[in-house]
Amino acid sequence: MKEPLFQMDGRVNRMTWWLFAFAVIGISVLVFILLIIALAAGGLSMNTIPALNPIIEIALAIIGIFVNGKRFLDRNTSAWWVLIGFIPYLGWIWILVELRFLRGAPGENRFGPDSTGRTVARFAASA
Repeated sequence: MKEPLFQMDGRVNRMTWWLFAFAVIGISVLVFILLIIALAAGGLSMNTIPALNPIIEIALAIIGIFVNGKRFLDRNTSAWWVLIGFIPYLGWIWILVELRFLRGAPGENRFGPDSTGRTVARFAASA
């Protein structure tokens, strides 16, 4: 991903999206484990985990909104479609299918060059 995380410019392909998803899961688990270890070692009070965990999760969610927006741009749709994720169940299923399983638009679109490096000519030749 060449563009900064907090910009809605550029496109993100499925591979990059999946790597980001696994990184967020890994960071969440690691932070939780570190908080539990610090609690067991006596370095934190019992009230610290409920206070710190939401802050970390909100930061990861904000970055996720930007990455999902870039993924929508790769699909040649508006990044505003990220808001559908706030609809319980229906929005989550929509995002699951749209961002995780469907291929991005081949070649350059109005949001930038193809995130996989494909060109329309190469895409047409492989079809």
